[in-house]
Amino acid sequence: MTITTDDPRLGPLLEDPEVATFLSRIHGLTMLRHVPRRRLTGSGELNGRPVIVKIFGSPRARGNHRRLLALAAAGLSPLVPAGLEVSANGHVGLLSYRRGTTLDCVSDE
Repeated sequence: MTITTDDPRLGPLLEDPEVATFLSRIHGLTMLRHVPRRRLTGSGELNGRPVIVKIFGSPRARGNHRRLLALAAAGLSPLVPAGLEVSANGHVGLLSYRRGTTLDCVSDE
């Protein structure tokens, strides 16, 4: 599903003018996951590069960005996306796109 700033299902996540301005730079933004009133994750392109966009209902993008930077500094860059940018109000985070296997189910073995 393509994300537009006037989509009524996304309500408060996209009403902030700073969020709308930030998202206007992303082309072909499509929704990957939506947690109503909390978070929206999408994919698109910025300057011809694939990116992941996380939009938070609160300024949580800054913490997410710090965690990604810490994981990269710990040598886990090949496994986790790179934090590229955070909006000034902390509601939107831009991450690198990593091709490969999605690690949504990891065995204990």
